[in-house]
Parts: sequence; C-alpha cells; structure tokens
Amino acid sequence: MRRKEWDHAILLLHIAAEVEHALMVEYLYAGFSLGGQKVPVERQGMVAQWQETILGIAKEEMGHLMTVQNLLRCLGGPLNLDREDYPWDSEFYPFPFQLEPLTRQSLAKYVFAESPPPDPITGLEAATSGVAQAQPKKPPPPEGSLCAHPFCPPNGLAKLG
Repeated sequence: MRRKEWDHAILLLHIAAEVEHALMVEYLYAGFSLGGQKVPVERQGMVAQWQETILGIAKEEMGHLMTVQNLLRCLGGPLNLDREDYPWDSEFYPFPFQLEPLTRQSLAKYVFAESPPPDPITGLEAATSGVAQAQPKKPPPPEGSLCAHPFCPPNGLAKLG
C-alpha cells in the first residue's frame, strides 16, 4: 500500500473509531436513562426489555470499536480511542454527539445512524431520516410511525416519549 493510500485508510479508520465510540457512549447513556422508581409496576417489564435492547446495542458498538482498533493495529497505524468533542458537529459524523435520554427523537436518530444509505429515500426511511436530520427543529413523528421498524421494541413506542 502506498503512503498516501495508507494515510487515507488510517484517517478513515480513526473517523470510524470516533463514530463507534460516540455511538457506544450515547447508547449507554440512553439505556441507563430508562427505568427507575417513576416507572409504573405494570410497565417495568417492558421498560426493562427496552433497556436490555439498548444496552445490547451498546455492547455491539464496543465490538465495532474493537474491530476498528484491530484493523488499525494490523495496518501499523496508531490506535484511536478519541471521541469528537462535545457538543461540536463535523461533516464526518452522522449527527452531533449528544448525551440524551431515550426518546422517540433519539431512537429515530439511532435508527438513522445504523441504517444503510437509502436509495432513494422513501417510506419509513424518509420519515426516520427526516426526524433525525431535522432535530430539534421538527416535532416528533406521528405516534406509531416508527413502531413498524424492526429495531423498535416489541411493544411499540407509544409510552416512550
């Protein structure tokens, strides 16, 4: 691999590491925002499932971060455990780093970040990306509009926001 190509590959892997690190921290924060004494007894099981799902995704992000570090190591590049500075925005990140409780808006942002690029944006993808790209200028999507997405909790999002 030529030096210019190697530098470019290392740059892209560093960006990937920062994105994975940011998503991991955001998922952890969102997951631990769920639950507590304010959750009615009849909803505690459902909220515990949501928390387990979100924290499971955070663990997957940890694996992605480790994979990027392994690729950096294999290429002889420096490891990168940095994260974009809070609250700055960059064209290289899918959205600005923001610690926030799990809401419909934050869930839409995570679905958008984890989804492959839509081609063209239609249907559910258009609704999801529209919410994520316009935050916080747009009101939340109509109730139930994201509930059909496979990443949504099995009992829907009606009481989440």
